[in-house]
Amino acid sequence: MKKNVFALMIVAFAAMFVMTSCKKDEEEEGPKCESFTDARDNQTYTAVKIGSQCWMAKNLNVAVSTGSWCYDGNNTNCANYGRLYSWTAAGSACPTGWKLPSDADWISLEKSIGMADAHTSVVGWERGTDEGTKLKVNGSSGFNAQLAGKKDPGNGPYGDLSTYGYFWTSTTGSLETKAWRRTLWSTEARIFRGDFPKDYGFSVRCVKVE
Repeated sequence: MKKNVFALMIVAFAAMFVMTSCKKDEEEEGPKCESFTDARDNQTYTAVKIGSQCWMAKNLNVAVSTGSWCYDGNNTNCANYGRLYSWTAAGSACPTGWKLPSDADWISLEKSIGMADAHTSVVGWERGTDEGTKLKVNGSSGFNAQLAGKKDPGNGPYGDLSTYGYFWTSTTGSLETKAWRRTLWSTEARIFRGDFPKDYGFSVRCVKVE
């Protein structure tokens, strides 16, 4: 009798362990990640799973009423590189079920591709090793970051196309007029982290809401 009770206890424990492991695996998996079509303009976006996050694998290219531009006013640049957005416009530009990533979302991404914890909160270029290379087009992460340049405030000029990629986060910076961003440079293997005035035009990569 005691042997039967002991055997049942073992079976119950094993079942509980399997259920707990499955639940943990589901939590680590994060949101489902697949290509989708934006119902607002019927543009299709590929997506990539990095760690437990699902990211767009191309720059956002949806026109909004105020605060978005094609580089140099050229629609071909929008098609090839996505649009540039002011921070305010970027905050509501992502499609339903997606969002403008926070500084913490970017840090999670960077850690998933190998950046050490000690480097994630650093301001400037002295962060990690080759994580920037992994995020660029043809990099190992599948993120395929297009270096779409920037637009200066107001009627200011465009610059840095194919050389730098600037990406907004949703997190306000050291001043209310600034927000955290990430920068990738064609000749630099690392990822820049810093804050910048919100009225510049930068790229947007949306992350799926978990």
